[in-house]
Amino acid sequence: MEKNKPDFSSQIKARCFNDSVVIWIHPTAFELDSIENHLQKEEFETFEQDAGIYNTDAQSFLLEKVNMKYFIADSIRFYRFILNGDTLKLDTWRDSPWRIVLFDSNNKPLLTSPINIERDFVEYFK
Repeated sequence: MEKNKPDFSSQIKARCFNDSVVIWIHPTAFELDSIENHLQKEEFETFEQDAGIYNTDAQSFLLEKVNMKYFIADSIRFYRFILNGDTLKLDTWRDSPWRIVLFDSNNKPLLTSPINIERDFVEYFK
């Protein structure tokens, strides 16, 4: 590792970021089971198909735009971000099982979804 470069792996372990990062938050097996149990069979099949399309499109977009070092996947609900010396805690819980956090170390983190990623990414990182 280069001298004076941040240890990004320690930020990932601590889930506390002070460098630019994109976090792809995926549902746990428990969350997916819960969704499946609350939907009719046909509704769940439609949900799975739609999620597959939106997630594939969003991941393709992000893989083109983001250095892989700064693109991580996780399923934890809470993250911390260091901004101007202050620690911000972000609760990523939303109705959507897949969420994406954008953080550039200069602005508050933005929580978005796969369906909105292209618009939000361009706006956030302008």
